[in-house]
Amino acid sequence: MEPALDQERAQNFIKESYENRTHGTYELEQRLSRFIENGDIEGLENFFNYIAKNVKFSEGKLAETQLRQQKNLFIGLIAVLGKGPLIKGGVGVEDAYNLIDFYTQECEKLNSIEAISNLRMLAVMNFTKKVRSVKKESNFSRDTLRAIDFIKSNVTNHINLDDVLNSVQRGRTSFLTNFKKETGISLGKYITKVKLEEAKNLLEFSSNSVLDISIILNFSSQSYFQNVFKKEYGLTPIEYRKNKNNNIN
Repeated sequence: MEPALDQERAQNFIKESYENRTHGTYELEQRLSRFIENGDIEGLENFFNYIAKNVKFSEGKLAETQLRQQKNLFIGLIAVLGKGPLIKGGVGVEDAYNLIDFYTQECEKLNSIEAISNLRMLAVMNFTKKVRSVKKESNFSRDTLRAIDFIKSNVTNHINLDDVLNSVQRGRTSFLTNFKKETGISLGKYITKVKLEEAKNLLEFSSNSVLDISIILNFSSQSYFQNVFKKEYGLTPIEYRKNKNNNIN
């Protein structure tokens, strides 16, 4: 049998699995679960590209209007993926439930089916990235993980190197050397990186102003926040927010 024919039959099987059942989203959940649990970002991207062009889903009726139908489906999917593969992939239970709550609330704010679809892809991708990050961190030493936990738990506070060192109770020189060796960046840059990642979430999913975000995350000033953000991502905070809003709405 020709390889091309094998691939064609496999793709037809996928289509039939989704389309010829009243609740065809079950197979979707199973596939997405595997991508998330494995932290397989590349596989998920390819899968999204394929189903967007080739698959029309069959769905059970959950509401009288299409908008409410899509919101209910979104909330159900996020709950299943958050309580299952996200936790199995290594994300803490509290973190997983916080993400479920967050995306559920964001979905309820939306007023179009297209926006819900875009948020669905974003949420699933972020679940997968979260697992990838956790799996990468699982190779870190106990001291490095303790430092990372401290930094993430204090992302809205003003913390410096001494604060982190006090949290792990280790010698300055040896710890800083090992931390950079394991993470690839210095401790100071890692603190800034965590704050900037949180800033991206606030820009994307909140209505807080750039000034408010700089204050929430304890940057020394709005201008400093804007400068380090642009240096890291190549966009100003306002440009980043506009790009993300265009992708969701």
